[in-house]
Amino acid sequence: MSGIAGLVRLDGAPVAVADVEAMLAPMRRRGPDRQAARAEGNAGFGQALLATTPEALAEHQPWVHPDTGCVVVSDSRLDNRPQLLAELGIARPADEVGDGELLHAAWQRWGEGCADRLRGDFAFALWDPKAQSLFCARDIMGVRPFCFHHVPGKLFAFASDTDALLGLPDVPRRINEGRIADALMGDLEGIDRTSTFWLDAERLPPARTLQVDASGALQAEYWHPLMHRPTDLPTTEAGWVEAVRSTLEAAVRDRLRGIGRVGSMVSGGLDSSSVAALAQGMLPPGERLPTFSAVNSQGPCIETECVRAMVDSFAFDAHLVDLAALDAVTPAVHDQLDHMVEPFDGTMPLVSAVYATAAQAGVRCVMDGVPADNLYSVGDHYRGLARTRQWRLLWAEALATHRAARTRWPRLRALRSCLGAAVPAPFRRPWDAW
Repeated sequence: MSGIAGLVRLDGAPVAVADVEAMLAPMRRRGPDRQAARAEGNAGFGQALLATTPEALAEHQPWVHPDTGCVVVSDSRLDNRPQLLAELGIARPADEVGDGELLHAAWQRWGEGCADRLRGDFAFALWDPKAQSLFCARDIMGVRPFCFHHVPGKLFAFASDTDALLGLPDVPRRINEGRIADALMGDLEGIDRTSTFWLDAERLPPARTLQVDASGALQAEYWHPLMHRPTDLPTTEAGWVEAVRSTLEAAVRDRLRGIGRVGSMVSGGLDSSSVAALAQGMLPPGERLPTFSAVNSQGPCIETECVRAMVDSFAFDAHLVDLAALDAVTPAVHDQLDHMVEPFDGTMPLVSAVYATAAQAGVRCVMDGVPADNLYSVGDHYRGLARTRQWRLLWAEALATHRAARTRWPRLRALRSCLGAAVPAPFRRPWDAW
C-alpha cells in the first residue's frame, strides 16, 4: 500500500512543503517508487507511491485539477473502473486515467455520495481550495488506513499511519494507555475502531466519510451490511452457493490485475484457499500462481497439513516459510519490526516473514483473506443481539465463538461476553471512556 499525508491550517496560516515532507519521511518504506509533496496557501499534501496497478503510473499525485484547483491524494485500488469511467463520460483507456482524476470526477458528479459508488480499497482526501473544505473517505472494509489529528478551527492533519502524523511538531506524543490495554485483551481488540496508540491521533472507521472545514468536522457512515439489503437474494442453498461463487470469482479476477506477477497467501483456511484455487484457474495455461504460506515441520500442525494439501493439489509456484528454518528471512523481519508503526505490529513476526518472502520473490501484490475477518465485529454483533433481546441466540453465538477459539473456560468467557453486551448504553459510555 502507498502512503498519503496532508495538513490544512484551518486558521489560514501558510503551510510549507517542508511540513509535508516531514510527514512523508516516516512513510519512505511505503513508497519506494516515488514521493512527492506540494503546498499552496494554507494546505499541503503528499504521496509515497508503491505502484501496483497500471493506472498508478498514469499520473503524479498530489493530483491537481487544472480548472478547479482541487487537489487529490489517494492510497487506492478501484476495481469498478470501467463502470465508473462509463458513468462519468471519460472515454480514454482505463490504464491512462489515474485514480486522482477518477476520484475528482466522481466527487464532482456525486458529491459526498461518491464513496458509496466505489468498489475496491481506498483512502483518499480531496481539497477544494475555493470552498476551503476537505473531503476524506475510507473503503468499507478498512483495508487502506487513514489516521488524523484535529484541532478545531486551527489544524487538520491526516496520514496513512501515526508515525507520519507525529512528524509534525504540532501533534503531541502522548501515549494512549487505554489502547495498549485493548491490544493486550483479546475481548477488547477489534471493537474500538477509532483510537490509536496515541491520544492525539485517531482512525477514520471503515465505510466513513469525513468533511472538514473551519467550522468543524463531520463524519458519516455511507455503508453497512444491512443498509443496502438486496431485494433479489437467492432463496435456495444452491442459489446461495452459485451467488457466492460468482461474486468471489469476479473479485479474484479484478485482483489479478496488477504490475508484474500477483501472488496469494495460502494459510490452509477456506478463504485464502478458495482465492488461490480460483486465481490459478484464471491464469493462462502453464502460468503458475505464486503462493506464500507459513508451515511448521517440527511437529503435528493441522494448518501445515492443509497448506501442503493445497500445494499438492494445484500447480502453484509455492513458497513455504518453515518455522524450523526462519534464518533466511529473519534479517528482513527484524528490519520490518525495527520500523513498525505501532506496538501491535510486533505481535505478527510470522506474517511479516511471509510477506518478506513475497517481496524477495519480486511479488508486489499478494491476495489474502484477512479483510474478510474485519467485516464481522463480534462486539457490535453481540450488542445488537442484546438490544433486540435475542438472549438465546446471543448465548449460543458467544459460546460457539469461545469454543472455536479454544479459550479456557468457554462458558465463563461466554457469560462475560453476554453480560458486557447487555450493559445499557448510558452505563457503557462512561465505562468505555474510562
